[in-house]
Amino acid sequence: MRGEPGQTPGGNTSSRSVLPENPQRQTARSTSQIYAQYLLLKMRGFPLWIPQPSGTLSVPYRRHGLSIGDVGIIKPSGCFSFLFNICLPPSHPLNSGKVPAGFSPLDPPLDPDDILQFTELQPSSYLASASIEKRGSGSSTYVPFP
Repeated sequence: MRGEPGQTPGGNTSSRSVLPENPQRQTARSTSQIYAQYLLLKMRGFPLWIPQPSGTLSVPYRRHGLSIGDVGIIKPSGCFSFLFNICLPPSHPLNSGKVPAGFSPLDPPLDPDDILQFTELQPSSYLASASIEKRGSGSSTYVPFP
């Protein structure tokens, strides 16, 4: 027997679920929540509505951007609030004064050969629901997103 939407297999309900409950009882959601819901359903990673680093972060971090090992909080607005990086030592400028007591970086360190790099969507392609239609000239690849 299937559980109700929002229930885990054990029957527990999740009050923090990004997925909608009963469609007839939906309340207004922010654009970042709608965006996250549809990308999460397609298992395309965790979508950030505001992907750029905060202007309050250091210039070196803003230049480099999000990295493997970054630890932070995904805010309700859809942005990632950086705290520290588990791959860097506590003395590194990006971690300085931000790591928890007793922190030590990931050991052994990540091997660059273990980091997969691939291109699923080609440049000029776009991801859209079936109701979106491209008009105008120019070549691009449509990737259906039902």
